Amino acid sequence: MELLRDCLTLGVPCMAMARPSGGPFVLSDAERARTVLDAARMIDLGAHGVVFGGITPAGALDDALIAAVVRVVDDVETVFHRAFDHATDATAALEVLIEAGVSRVLTGGHRGGAWDGRAALAHLATASAARIAILPGGGVRAPHARDLLNATGADQLHARATDPGVIAALRAAIS
Repeated sequence: MELLRDCLTLGVPCMAMARPSGGPFVLSDAERARTVLDAARMIDLGAHGVVFGGITPAGALDDALIAAVVRVVDDVETVFHRAFDHATDATAALEVLIEAGVSRVLTGGHRGGAWDGRAALAHLATASAARIAILPGGGVRAPHARDLLNATGADQLHARATDPGVIAALRAAIS
């Protein structure tokens, strides 16, 4: 929460991740409750959105968790994270997110990364019919960023880019 406060003082829109552990995407009851509580606290602090996710042991999206987070953050943007790539049926999972009112889904197309999953990402973008934003992520790099946008039909990318040179290269590639 301290990092979120510090980032918000910069005046940059901040999406905060509510993920109580770095472990598997199947959450315990305590982790599910913590995710919902953290999401509410992040919004109260001024986060512009919440990133979260969870699946069931059977490989379905945790629809109770999704409903609880969407309810507690009200009209603020929600992003379902890469737990989506661990769901057994991507198309069914996409519909769960759409029906729940989730804004975006971060996915590598059920592959190790977005470039390898670009065909599946394009399918998800078509299936979504613009009812949810598809956010390709995982291994996104400047040399293929523009091609990835073109191949998937997405209008945004997620990259782990903390180095200013990497950020500049990505911006140049997609501009």
